[in-house]
Amino acid sequence: EHQLSTDRKRNERKKLPSCSRMSRVLTFGKRSSIRSIVVMLHGLNDSASCCAKGVARKWAKGLQDSLVVVPQSPDQSIWSDSKDPGYDWLRQRGTQ
Repeated sequence: EHQLSTDRKRNERKKLPSCSRMSRVLTFGKRSSIRSIVVMLHGLNDSASCCAKGVARKWAKGLQDSLVVVPQSPDQSIWSDSKDPGYDWLRQRGTQ
C-alpha cells in the first residue's frame, strides 16, 4: 500500500509543469566553501545561456566566495523556435 501511495504521488507530480526538472543549469564561481548563492532567473522567452552572457562571470568574480547559478526552465515558451529557443517559467496553460 505504501508503494502504491508513493507511485500515485510521483505520477501526480509529473502532471504539474512546476514540478518538472530543470532542463539546464549553468554555474559560475566557487563550488565548495561558498558563503553565498546567487540565483539568476531568465526572462520570458529567454534561456539560461543568454541570461548569463556577460553578467554571471562578472558577478561570480565580484562576489568572492559565491556561487552564481543560472537555471533554465524546462518548458519552452509559445514563441520558441528551433533557431532561437526560448523558455517560460510560468507555462501558459492551454497553449502548449
